[in-house]
Amino acid sequence: MRSTRHKPSKLPMWNEVLVGYVMVAVCYFPVAGVGYWALGNLTCYENVLDVLDKPKWLIGTANLMLMLHLTGSYQVS
Repeated sequence: MRSTRHKPSKLPMWNEVLVGYVMVAVCYFPVAGVGYWALGNLTCYENVLDVLDKPKWLIGTANLMLMLHLTGSYQVS
């Protein structure tokens, strides 16, 4: 986004940052709620994936989602 003296890009970029944070919150809060509903107060001190013993497809899906999340966290410019 180009910025000139008469039309700075600070305000549109700030609005996009706010929209991005709201979208992340909308995505993660339901995941946290469902996780608490499923596991309750079960404490896990090291890794949440250690709590999952079975079924194997759930462990694989959780690991795949973790891999996609970490891969998507890198910005490409």
